[in-house]
Amino acid sequence: MHEDADVRFISIKTNQLSEAFAAYKAGLYTSIDTAFGWDDDYQTQRFHNSYAVEDLYWIVRADTRVGLLCYRLHEDALHLHLALIFREAQSQGLGSQVMAQLHSLAQETQRPITLSSFKDNHGAIRFYHRHGYRITGEDAHFVELERGWDQCD
Repeated sequence: MHEDADVRFISIKTNQLSEAFAAYKAGLYTSIDTAFGWDDDYQTQRFHNSYAVEDLYWIVRADTRVGLLCYRLHEDALHLHLALIFREAQSQGLGSQVMAQLHSLAQETQRPITLSSFKDNHGAIRFYHRHGYRITGEDAHFVELERGWDQCD
């Protein structure tokens, strides 16, 4: 568990994976449906195959779940697989708090942070740019972004 003044990351338990998938679906349905079409069976399987339970966290503020996070520390980077702030908790600075914690972890481990975002998620891309990320690549549906571990907040 990692802590900040307002948000904490709490490891997701295996018996909470269906709740985590419901949060994933609520947060990403529109982008996935627009890009690829949403197939519930496929997305359920993809979620379970792509996100290891040991890498999944609830983002919690005042004992209330406000988001879902998945990241993994690789040999050459901290990769942010998923960062969702629930709709009712958005625009309260929580995303910035989450990123500050991840930036601290990247600095401690001296690894850059890498992530991807749907191209149509302009708000997320602006958010990452404000936090020092630069686009390093793109394809038909995604942009790849990176931030150096030694960048100051």
